[in-house]
Amino acid sequence: MRGGLPPLDFATVAGRAITALTPAGERFLNAGLASLVAFERLAGRPQDLRDLEELEAIHGPLPVERIPGLDP
Repeated sequence: MRGGLPPLDFATVAGRAITALTPAGERFLNAGLASLVAFERLAGRPQDLRDLEELEAIHGPLPVERIPGLDP
């Protein structure tokens, strides 16, 4: 999998991460919606494309950013 370049570099993904809590109150980071969309697009498997359709049904129009090596 291609990585290391925005929007899928560590700094960008970590900067967009959402802090959540487990039922026990422990904090963890979860990829934000824009990062999740980028990862799903990059993977491009049939299940990933279905996931994007489901995310769009829930959230409305998804944030789509140009991914070097994937988009012209």
